[in-house]
Amino acid sequence: MSGLDVSYTKTNDSPISYKNWYIPAINKPNKNLIKAECFSVPFYSVYDFQAGKIITSDIRDYFKIEGDIIMNFYMKDDKICYLYDVMMDGNFIKLMKEYKDVSHFHTPCFSVFRKSNNMDVIHNWKRQWWIGDIMRDAGLSTIQEVLTTNEMKKVNASWESAIELIHKKGIKKISQCGQLDSSDASMDGVDFLRALPRDCTYQSVGMRQKVFDAYRQFKKNMYLSNYDLSYKHKDSKTYLNQKKGG
Repeated sequence: MSGLDVSYTKTNDSPISYKNWYIPAINKPNKNLIKAECFSVPFYSVYDFQAGKIITSDIRDYFKIEGDIIMNFYMKDDKICYLYDVMMDGNFIKLMKEYKDVSHFHTPCFSVFRKSNNMDVIHNWKRQWWIGDIMRDAGLSTIQEVLTTNEMKKVNASWESAIELIHKKGIKKISQCGQLDSSDASMDGVDFLRALPRDCTYQSVGMRQKVFDAYRQFKKNMYLSNYDLSYKHKDSKTYLNQKKGG
């Protein structure tokens, strides 16, 4: 990455559109075929980091699933650092295109490190936009990860700054990681959702259900993913039916 400037160049983006607000995330192969409108699959489940090679390029066949596929990058920081080296070598897009029939790709989730130093925060803040531009420019349908902090006042990485970027760049689909977030719904969260463009879709992987339900009162085109399905093999169809909603 050259410099630390964030590009405000307009994108040619479009939102995701699914009837069901629940997108099951799955990280373990199934014994029997499971059908859903869409599945979220983590990169770590289809890539061997130790061997440095793809486990499978046919995600539907490997997991025994039928539906659209979204690839997410919610995983430990050492794996994200590995991927960053792949990005810097110019091989990240080539690697992504090895996978068959992926409808959408999240951008890798660089931790903002709210309690770290200002340089770490600003570096990670800007890397998320940088790789998003690269992925969209390569023709990948890209769900932009948006991590922010309002705690580091000397660093311009607030949710207000993110909203400005989303509007100016014309980004229509974003995501935020909720796997380690135990906080309740907040007015900051409500204000952020209200400030998004109306046609910009929002997805969280791991947000608690009661928090999602609270936020969804203020933005209808929201999607929730979690890994419950990976632990409910015996009754997966019933579980998916329970999660259906307009």
